Amino acid sequence: MNVQSLDTLVRELYDTVLLESSKVLRNAKRFSIQVLKEEDNPSYEQIADDLLFICELLDALINHDRIKDDEYTENHWTLSRAKDYARFVQDVAKAIQAGDETRIKALTTQADRWSFL
Repeated sequence: MNVQSLDTLVRELYDTVLLESSKVLRNAKRFSIQVLKEEDNPSYEQIADDLLFICELLDALINHDRIKDDEYTENHWTLSRAKDYARFVQDVAKAIQAGDETRIKALTTQADRWSFL
């Protein structure tokens, strides 16, 4: 795979993580915890699992056949942000399952400060 193709694929996967994380943020702010708990197609836990899997794919693509070194590329930055967003969704999913509205509020307040969500 050439560098341009890799960059394009990384960007497309990142955009998926960003889009889904933004939807979770919007829903977590808009709907009650009861409504969020009832969402099951897919559930927020399933969304989080899928986003974390995408992050694993990103990591494998970016670091394939490389010994980790000091070189920090734009793709590494992209991976770092994608992981942050996936963990946000995972934390929201856990808060929904626990019925913890205070935690959801704290998570959405924090995510609102991020430049991309």
